[in-house]
Amino acid sequence: MVIKCDTTSAMNHERQYIAVSGPMGIGKTTAASFIARELGYELMEENFSENPFVADAAKDPTHYAFQSEVFFLMEKYGQIMKAQQRLTECGVVQDTPIQQDVYSYGKALLHGDEWNLYHRLFLTLEPQLIKPSLLVCLEATAEVNMERIRSRGRKFEHSVTADYIKQLTILNFDWIRNSGIPTVYIPTDHLNIVTSVSAQKKMIGIIKKQLHL
Repeated sequence: MVIKCDTTSAMNHERQYIAVSGPMGIGKTTAASFIARELGYELMEENFSENPFVADAAKDPTHYAFQSEVFFLMEKYGQIMKAQQRLTECGVVQDTPIQQDVYSYGKALLHGDEWNLYHRLFLTLEPQLIKPSLLVCLEATAEVNMERIRSRGRKFEHSVTADYIKQLTILNFDWIRNSGIPTVYIPTDHLNIVTSVSAQKKMIGIIKKQLHL
């Protein structure tokens, strides 16, 4: 999916850079797409299907997680470089911030020398990266997350456990608390933004209020 910015929208003069955060399966891609459409911002969607290592990493993280995480790291780096250019014209919405890739997924999956090398690579890139002007953090219990993961039917996600989702959630909250990035939290246990139009409208109302739009 490609959503380009509406340069005629008054909202785009704010040139906000919004990133949608939360554990896997919670609805980040749906949320990012909806926010981009509603605000007339450009969407930078995670190219999940283009990662040649992601399915193998789900089955055998010991041998493939490092390659998969480096793929996402370099993809997000390229997206942020593009976002910095696009923000001269319009707002941008990113599906999953680079910081979450590093300090949630990366920290959960990588250990020892692989984590040290991966983290060192990120720290080398970090000074060149702008931070989001707003994080939209989607929240849900691990049980609800697991239901949503099962419902989307990706075979390689069958090995995902509730304990892993809980770990990702804890790590995600940790880096957000230390990031200094303004954050709005959206509880989604009873607000399913993937299937409910009213839930999507409620979410966009919260975001607009936060951005004073």
